[in-house]
Amino acid sequence: MLYIIIVLLGVTTSYWEEREFSECEFHGVGISKDGEVVLSYDVDSIFKTQDMFLWDILSTETDIYIATGDRGKIYKIHKGKGELFFDSKDENIITLAEYGGYIYAGTSPGGKIFKIDREGRGEEILDSDEEFIWDLSINSNGQIVCGTGGNGLVLNIKDGDVDTLLKTGRANASLLQQIDGDIYVGTGDGGLLFVISQDEKPRGLYDGSIGEISGVIKIDNILHFIHCLDTISVIKKIREDGLSEEVVEIPGVSKGILDYKDMILCASDRRIYRIHQDGKYDIIYEFPTEVSSVGSNGYFGLSKLASLYCLKDRRLQEGVIESYSYDAEGVSKWGRLSYEGKGEISFQTRSGNTENPDVTWEDWKELSKDGKISSSPNRFIRWKAKISNSSSYLKTTQVAYLPLNQKPFIEFLELEFECGGLLYSGLDPDGDEVSFDIYYREIGGEWVLLQRETTDSIISVERDAFPDGVYQFKVVVSDAPSNPPEYTLTSFKVSDLYRMDNTPPLIRIEIKGDKAIVIVNDNMSEIASLEYSENASEFASIYPVDGIFDQMEERFEIILKQGTRHLVVRTRDRKDNFSLQKWTK
Repeated sequence: MLYIIIVLLGVTTSYWEEREFSECEFHGVGISKDGEVVLSYDVDSIFKTQDMFLWDILSTETDIYIATGDRGKIYKIHKGKGELFFDSKDENIITLAEYGGYIYAGTSPGGKIFKIDREGRGEEILDSDEEFIWDLSINSNGQIVCGTGGNGLVLNIKDGDVDTLLKTGRANASLLQQIDGDIYVGTGDGGLLFVISQDEKPRGLYDGSIGEISGVIKIDNILHFIHCLDTISVIKKIREDGLSEEVVEIPGVSKGILDYKDMILCASDRRIYRIHQDGKYDIIYEFPTEVSSVGSNGYFGLSKLASLYCLKDRRLQEGVIESYSYDAEGVSKWGRLSYEGKGEISFQTRSGNTENPDVTWEDWKELSKDGKISSSPNRFIRWKAKISNSSSYLKTTQVAYLPLNQKPFIEFLELEFECGGLLYSGLDPDGDEVSFDIYYREIGGEWVLLQRETTDSIISVERDAFPDGVYQFKVVVSDAPSNPPEYTLTSFKVSDLYRMDNTPPLIRIEIKGDKAIVIVNDNMSEIASLEYSENASEFASIYPVDGIFDQMEERFEIILKQGTRHLVVRTRDRKDNFSLQKWTK
């Protein structure tokens, strides 16, 4: 018969394998729809401001205009040079449009529309009762349509007259997009999508109940739109039968969608995504801060010091991906870093004992030729990979590590005479199985083994089995059941002092006239009580002469009744040892 013994070791090699790189930091790299880390597309930095928000981008044949927030300004960029174009004196310019050589701007919280000539001279053409002018659209005959915030209206402005085209029933009509003469309207709350046809008749297309519609685009005559929820954005399309169908889901809250050089692009959080009709996407670029607006011709606006970038259709020549901090859940020794990929890829690692890298972390270190990690043993580790040409890609990484064994420890140790046992518990930080060795000693004496290698959390202790004295217990915990001998660790804890007293107190009775003098003495414990009975009467309690039970020797005085011939005294010490003495005349 063959017996197979399986030993579960606490100290064993573990692996951190990464196949999903979306939580990593990108610097010039992205992720293909097949999950491969590749070099990203290049971007040009066009213009930077000191404003906090960049709300809208308008690209004309000759210039680029950007609308900013916290100071309500428009900047004009001409041949790479930017300058202030218009100051609305409102807090935010939210939206821009162009028609007939003029720039139109919608503001908040004033809810105004300005008409601005090419020299930056503006006039107010609408002061609405709404808080926001979220979006503007101007058709070929100069008719202005705007979406508002406050009452969620779509307003039509022509020759100074203002009409309401649509009451969305939501607080914000935040999206207007004119496609083939029709105007698509999306709400910033409630997830509603409408279309207003050229005959100004509105029709509902989609009700998402919650969230925001942040972008609309037509691809091959099929309408695509973005429905943003709390943490995700769902790109959908409307089929010929009118039903909506999900195309792909991307992380974060999207700021818009556009068709750029045969690519469908969507911006969400800090990243630009390329959308595929097969339900997949590429991450083609990551900005240092969050994208706040999307414009035609590949323009993207960033907030937190508003700045403008333009995406190019060329790849970068070099990029780096940096992992998040991996928690080995204890100080660990690092092994090899291996990976699946192709081309020119080089790795570095660093480690530390705080989750976020700080001054206590080691510097980046190169791997050895065989992939061995040079970083010191610590709890957390990061890697970064440098990709050096457009044909290279990274598909998976794997870091081998050996957690350093941590000592088990005693959580609780107490002798409970009521349950007749020594209670204790041990914990191992690594989750290893543990065993216990139990010892006792009289104060001043040597430790004596009581129990070896037990896994129980209680051991029977009979007080009567110990000679009178003061004792301590020691519990040694070991992780030997889960580790080979060379890795086994132990720790111990010593108990409080416990007095073992099994001898009853001594009672001495002296009769002096009508008074009985009772002296009670105990070698180990304080006297706890004394009772007496005369002539077989009911026992009565009495206190010591000094009025308190607090010594191992106490004196009592009993005034005897006339005719007392028999006196019985019984006493108890604090360890519940009883004694009884009699006197007969």
